[in-house]
Amino acid sequence: MDDSGPVVIVELAAEAAASPSVGTLIDACSVALRRGECTMARGGMNQPADAVAVVTFRSSDPTEVLVEVRAGRGNGATSRDIVFRREDSEGEKWRSIGFTIASLAGALGVQEAPRPTPTPAKSSVPEEKPAPRPVAPVRLSPFRIGARFELGPGLDRGPVRFGGALVAGYDLPGHVLGACVLAGHALRPAAVGNVDMTWSRFGIGLSAGTALPFGVEARAALGIVLERIAASEIDATTRVEESRSRWLSGVELDGSVRVPAATRVGGVFGGYLVRLSGGTAVVSHGTELASSPATEGGFFAGMEVRL
Repeated sequence: MDDSGPVVIVELAAEAAASPSVGTLIDACSVALRRGECTMARGGMNQPADAVAVVTFRSSDPTEVLVEVRAGRGNGATSRDIVFRREDSEGEKWRSIGFTIASLAGALGVQEAPRPTPTPAKSSVPEEKPAPRPVAPVRLSPFRIGARFELGPGLDRGPVRFGGALVAGYDLPGHVLGACVLAGHALRPAAVGNVDMTWSRFGIGLSAGTALPFGVEARAALGIVLERIAASEIDATTRVEESRSRWLSGVELDGSVRVPAATRVGGVFGGYLVRLSGGTAVVSHGTELASSPATEGGFFAGMEVRL
């Protein structure tokens, strides 16, 4: 190791410092510095350093780590939160922490010492190129918002209805449970005869997600909904439009998958099932033409953005 390179001291809690993976962290940090050195803090010793890194493990399931780096000279300091996936191995986690320490130290101006200009010489051995610095893991926001296209029957007979919904959510700490809200609207022109039908629903509830293989996230949501069912018809004789509507309460169950899971923008695919407090008959001039059942459902596809 070149003594002229920067020195970064790494401080860990006693429990973390006893881990056999500490060497993986130190090696990854030193490789990322290229000519510098990362070393563990020695208790009771005043060690000169270009930067000091403090690593705090905030949670274990999933593993959430805070990395804070302060310059050895001056008041400069910076930090970064890292949240690992459950499928990440221990070696990958400690290696990523080491790379992050080196990256933050570089952001504070802890640079390599200047290298002497080499004298040109013929050599049959190819020059070794420095390894590229790995990109730190992306921390995703707990806020999510999505738009989806919905398709379902609506009535007990006739063609399907079509519409869409806006969905917003917030992941609670741990990124497993979350809160969600929904606003949707669907329509079916000339649903039966000359009757046009619309459905508007609003809901609020809780969701739970889990990571699946191949970068897929599965999520289920259960909430309470309030739905407005409306019908309108233009009388063929008088040309007067007549409209009727009613509000019903109920519960909704959604199931979906997000692909890919660990990006800010992803596709969402799934289905929904709504159980209302009652069914609604569609009546024209005293004749029942169809009914909107108390249980309704359908499929959806759309996009989701982590803000």
